Amino acid sequence: MDNAVLIVAEVVSAILCFVLLRFMIKPYRATGENRYLGLPIGFAFLGMSYVFMGISLYFEASLFVEELKWLQLFTQAYAFAFLAATYYFSKKPSKRTRLYWDITYTGLVLAAVLSCLVVFEPPMFGLPSYKTLDEYFRIFNILCLAYISIHTLRRHASRPNPKTIWIPLSYLCLVSVSTLH
Repeated sequence: MDNAVLIVAEVVSAILCFVLLRFMIKPYRATGENRYLGLPIGFAFLGMSYVFMGISLYFEASLFVEELKWLQLFTQAYAFAFLAATYYFSKKPSKRTRLYWDITYTGLVLAAVLSCLVVFEPPMFGLPSYKTLDEYFRIFNILCLAYISIHTLRRHASRPNPKTIWIPLSYLCLVSVSTLH
């Protein structure tokens, strides 16, 4: 595939993620509950991952291309982790689930910060090859997306609504795209 087509696909994907981010902020603002914070954070990370990949495709000969590719891997995985955690903790809140969500959220944020250190301080950490890690991350992403798809499909089945069927179908589309790339 031509790089121009791939770059356009990454740009369009990033724009869609940032549009979704805008809509995902609304549940959090309406309720003020932290359990809805993972949706906008997840789509922000996902949008950033597409931006990083688009830039790395555009500037193939640049010095920072490898770092951008690694950042793309990490940000995409964190995006799906935040989304999966949000759906997992989306049931009625209790003190215990709030505590678990806060621990999960804090752990993901700390892991994201540590990932940046790993990417930008490679002599300190010996990383496996990009191709190898890409396969592991792809499996992780597919598992997260499969969980989200099943969770949203089950919710839709319990309360059918023609508008909500698009949610699990959209995540299933992401699963299929993730397996191709």
